[in-house]
Amino acid sequence: MIVDFVKVPDGSGYGVGNLNKQSRFSRDDIYVVPEYYNGKPVHTILGFDGVRTLVIPPSIKFIFTINLSNIENIEVASTNPYFSSRDGALYNKDMSRLIYCPERSFTISANVRIIEDSGLRHRMSSIYVDKDNPDYSSDGSILYDKYRLKLIRCVLRCIGEVVIPASVYDIAPNAFSGCLHIESIKLPPTLSRIKECTFLNCSALQRVGLPKSLTSIADCAFHMCTSLRSVEFPQSLSYIGASAFDGCTSLSSIAIPESVNYIGKNAFAHCSALTYIKFGQQNLENISTAFVDCKNVTHIETAPSVRSIGKNIFTEFAKLCTVTLEAGITFIDTSTFSSCRKLEAILVAADNKAFAAIDGVLYSKDMTTIIRCPAAKKGAVSIPDSVITIADNAFKDCTNLSCIVISKSVTAIGRNAFAGCSKLESIEIPNSVTTIADNAFKDCNNLTRIILPDFAADNMHKIFAGCSAVTSLELKSSATPSSIGKSSLMPFHALRYLIIPASVESIHPQAFNSCKEIEFIDIDKRNTNYVFIDGILYGNSNTQLIKCTRKTKGIVHIPENVTDIESKAFAGCTAITGVDIPDGVKKICNGTFEGCSNLVRASLPGSLEEIGSSAFSACSNLAEIKIPKIVVTVGSRAFRGCKSLRRIELPKGLTNIQNESFQGCSNLEFISIPKSIASIGDRAFAGCHNIRKIVCRRVYPLHCNPGFEKELIGITTLYVPMRRRYRWIAPWHLFKRYRSLRSLLAIFYKL
Repeated sequence: MIVDFVKVPDGSGYGVGNLNKQSRFSRDDIYVVPEYYNGKPVHTILGFDGVRTLVIPPSIKFIFTINLSNIENIEVASTNPYFSSRDGALYNKDMSRLIYCPERSFTISANVRIIEDSGLRHRMSSIYVDKDNPDYSSDGSILYDKYRLKLIRCVLRCIGEVVIPASVYDIAPNAFSGCLHIESIKLPPTLSRIKECTFLNCSALQRVGLPKSLTSIADCAFHMCTSLRSVEFPQSLSYIGASAFDGCTSLSSIAIPESVNYIGKNAFAHCSALTYIKFGQQNLENISTAFVDCKNVTHIETAPSVRSIGKNIFTEFAKLCTVTLEAGITFIDTSTFSSCRKLEAILVAADNKAFAAIDGVLYSKDMTTIIRCPAAKKGAVSIPDSVITIADNAFKDCTNLSCIVISKSVTAIGRNAFAGCSKLESIEIPNSVTTIADNAFKDCNNLTRIILPDFAADNMHKIFAGCSAVTSLELKSSATPSSIGKSSLMPFHALRYLIIPASVESIHPQAFNSCKEIEFIDIDKRNTNYVFIDGILYGNSNTQLIKCTRKTKGIVHIPENVTDIESKAFAGCTAITGVDIPDGVKKICNGTFEGCSNLVRASLPGSLEEIGSSAFSACSNLAEIKIPKIVVTVGSRAFRGCKSLRRIELPKGLTNIQNESFQGCSNLEFISIPKSIASIGDRAFAGCHNIRKIVCRRVYPLHCNPGFEKELIGITTLYVPMRRRYRWIAPWHLFKRYRSLRSLLAIFYKL
């Protein structure tokens, strides 16, 4: 037999045991514990499993009996000063304390005064007590104290119905744990507490009669009583401990009395058959952890004594269909029903003074606030004319509502009020509304049409976050000036039609950056700040070009009075083929013509000083571009993906070519770089694999990483002022074909 000898910390000797060994033993196995190991005494038994007979020598002082398992017989040397044995059981020396008994029929002798907690084994077939014992008694299956006031232990083989004598007022922890064949238990009328793990794993237990005197059910009291079908709690009960009924998978309904003031974590967890719960506590708060994985609860009712319902207490009830609120309820948290996706109706007692319900929808008693519409409600809802406030989360995740009519009496819409209403296609918010909280319509991902007062225009990106399907937006004029902010239209990627009222005085230049599908902007005639002409939105007395719609076709002649063209003003306008930009425009902003895939030519004005990032990015048909003389910067990715460009002559005053400016210009054959150039960004010419001539007029070469393709090294001719200077500086030193710039100038440029 393989055992472990463990040296004790004080070095006085060793402990011995086999609990960590994966061994199998026959029924004839006997293990004799040695007195010495490595010259020192073995004085502690750590634990043994699977040994039929354990022989204990005189040296043993300590035994961890909780780690003894399946031992049928213990024999102690007569000279051991601490322990003794009789009939296979382990006692203290004078045999007044029963420490461990074998798992078979056993009789407790007359002189035993104390039985240790681990002394009795559940697998005993029966247990008897000598009639002369002054402290204990037994009926063969259950061990009691002498006068049957306390029940100590029931043997595992107890079968059928158990009736505990009326004299018993105390039952020890674990008294019935593991009794797999008990089907019914009648508890005594004087019992006030059911202690820890009393009926743990009584898997056949179907019925238990709880006495009217009961005040406490401790942790794990009925844990894994998988056949328990119903429990009637007495009105005296005040405490239900953690995991008290955890795993009672046959329990179908419970009614918790108002006397209960504490329900522990996982008290009713994994009760998969539970469909009905009645709560009687005055305050329902923080009890969601008590009902973990109770996924089949369909109906919840509150007793008249319940006063308040806290936040998210129904999070575990995924199939909850109806909730009945009795007269006593005075407070409900706005997020109480947020996770109840199957909820069809909220019912309220007629005499409730705080709340009312119409067609299953919860309102304040005076009908001025709509509190909660059940998430499973279908079809259309018309909010009554009496309602002034739509509360936070009122319609959250009502995924079956196709239409919601907001009455003209409503003045405030709360946070997440309509969030997740995924079937809602259209919403009209009346002018009476003066407050709309953030995320009010978050993730209404089928919403296509919105009508709302323009006071909310500057905050629409927060109100309608995730509403990416909106195609039509109408702002209704208000009495006070309003604005459309930088991020206002950010959620509306599919927006095609926009109505701007007279009261809008300000539109941020980048407001339309995400609206690539915009087709028509309707401006109120009384609006003197903006105008929409030939598919283009102008502002600031027509000097500011804000947005060109995607239906604009052909060549666009920008009016002479325009001085500012905003970023992404023409982005995604795939139908335009040419653009004439007037003098006075000094900058092509970031992304102005990005994605204009059919743009063939762009006439840039002599006043232009800067070409911004991605200004002409992905203009794949742009065949020619003449960059004006005073341009000093070509922004990053400015001409990236302009596959039709064949020739680029950069102006004499240019100082900066930024990262990836001409990346992917795959048909570019000729580049002329002026001597004024001060920097060339990383990968500025990456992917330009058809370049045949590069003219660089700078006398002293720049050390840079323009991303020239390897295949260019042998076929591209590099024209430079002094070839010896370029031969030592990267990346120019890689080129093999050098020519004098003087000869090129004489032949091609006549300079």
